[in-house]
Amino acid sequence: MMWPEFTSAANSVTWTEQAQRISAFYQEPGSTPDVTMKSYELSMERIRHGAWEMRDAYRGETQELAKRNGSIRNTQLPAILKQRALEDGREVQAWAAAKREEISEIQGLIDAYRTKLLEMTPEYEALVTQFVEYRGNEEAVLEQLQSLAQNASTASLETLPHLQLSLVQVSRTESLLPQQMALGARALSLKMAHAHDTFMTEVNPYVAFMTAHGMVRPNMADTSVQVLESIIAYADARYARTSEIVSKVMAGIRRRQEALVAQSAEDEAREVLTESSTLEASQKFLTEMNARVTQVGRLPPRSTRLGLYYLAGKLLEHEGILQLQGTCANTVSTPWMGTGCNVLAPQYAKSRTYVMSTIPTILRMNVGKMRTAGVNEALLQEVEGHLTANRLRAATIAYDVAVRASEVL
Repeated sequence: MMWPEFTSAANSVTWTEQAQRISAFYQEPGSTPDVTMKSYELSMERIRHGAWEMRDAYRGETQELAKRNGSIRNTQLPAILKQRALEDGREVQAWAAAKREEISEIQGLIDAYRTKLLEMTPEYEALVTQFVEYRGNEEAVLEQLQSLAQNASTASLETLPHLQLSLVQVSRTESLLPQQMALGARALSLKMAHAHDTFMTEVNPYVAFMTAHGMVRPNMADTSVQVLESIIAYADARYARTSEIVSKVMAGIRRRQEALVAQSAEDEAREVLTESSTLEASQKFLTEMNARVTQVGRLPPRSTRLGLYYLAGKLLEHEGILQLQGTCANTVSTPWMGTGCNVLAPQYAKSRTYVMSTIPTILRMNVGKMRTAGVNEALLQEVEGHLTANRLRAATIAYDVAVRASEVL
């Protein structure tokens, strides 16, 4: 009979190794011919008793370890788990907060974009209202021109000057109003397009985020810009139509007047008749031309931040003066226009210089000032592009838009 003797917890490893060797010895076939079953059972019994003694020797340490584990499980572990959960939760909250912040920034850009367009709403609505009224009276204007043409075909020397003055007034209105409307529509269209382009530039860093979350970059200016472009197209087309009709009617009146003058038998009677019939019309035309010369000589409005002049309106005034030069070139058949045309005569050269030289020079110089001041480069390049292509009116409109933009630097 063999068994290892257990003495203390210190030799537990040695005891375990000896017990395993004894067990292997008994289990090996043919190696123990002199060993009986009884001795084997007694040896196994003594080994079990040794194992119990070893277990008892470690009982105190095991119980202490179990006690400490229980204490940790009951007191410290919940706090540890709570802290870990809190940390995990903070990460989630931080992630969610970052997303909310990004969405908030995008919404802020959209709101700023919307606010800019809302600030333009009164101007836009006024233009649309004016356009609706303007478009609605085209038939009446055409009827008025037709009536003038019909009346001129049967008019006398006494009544022709009044018809001519009426035609000049219609021509001025139909020339100035569509140009002013197109000017306003172009300027507003550029401002809206600039507001949209600015938004697209500012929101560009968020494109990937917006795409990933199904967010769409809005174009809140598109419909309004299309309406304004339609207004411009109509105004330009109507200006061309009415200008052609006015030119034809004016030419017909001149031919009628020349024919009547030629038919007059007595020069003295012709002169008296002409003077008496043209005096009132001449005075009205002179008053209007004096007013236009006075107006064209006034300084245009000025920006407050950079002190730059708005020039689009002034360009129209000078162009209006130059448009009358052809009419005033031949006053033989329209003597009643003579005094008014004499008032305009010194202004032609000034207006031509202003249109051909002064305005382009001012635009180029002030574009440089605005570039130094930090005005949006795209606006300034648009002005320069129109100047290079000799599109002075478009350049002046774009310039006015850039000047307005400089007010919010």
